[in-house]
Amino acid sequence: MDIIEYLEKPDWISWDAVADCLHDAHRANTKNNFVMPGMDMPGDELCSRIGNGHCFVAIDNEKVVGTCTVTYKKLGKLKWWARGVVAYNGFDGIRPEYRGTDVYFNLQELRMNHILNSGVEVICFNTAEQNKIVQKINLKKGAKYVQFARAKRSKYYSVVMARWLHGCPYPDWFCNFMFKLSKIIVKLTWKPNK
Repeated sequence: MDIIEYLEKPDWISWDAVADCLHDAHRANTKNNFVMPGMDMPGDELCSRIGNGHCFVAIDNEKVVGTCTVTYKKLGKLKWWARGVVAYNGFDGIRPEYRGTDVYFNLQELRMNHILNSGVEVICFNTAEQNKIVQKINLKKGAKYVQFARAKRSKYYSVVMARWLHGCPYPDWFCNFMFKLSKIIVKLTWKPNK
């Protein structure tokens, strides 16, 4: 490995190169029938989904070896855990040969610095119910489970996690209750596509 650069996606890096990194990062999951939405999309669709958000990349010798994004979304009234604009993290992926290095954590730090300068109060993301590694990392950073959801266009349930930058305004028991309530409702009303 050469020296890895961490930066916001420059124009000379194509969206197809970012999409290829995501495909490679999630190929093993796809083989196990655990398809995360968006991880198989072409670069132009990925660019469209990120819209006015920001994409960060790790580059080793001009090759994208890791990526993550942040978009800023205004949440609707049905989200009990946040009002107004939140930072929504997504499209994280590290090529398999770079796992176990600092690539993931360095990209997260780059994204977090951007978020801290944005003025938002809440960071959120969703991930597959089975993705315990990412959930564990974010629980250690102060995130809480806030919603159980169905993952559209996929074959799994997902969990939504939120992290308040100035401390969670809700007691733990309330967050746990709301999460479990949403889990019951979703599991009664929707089954993953088989």
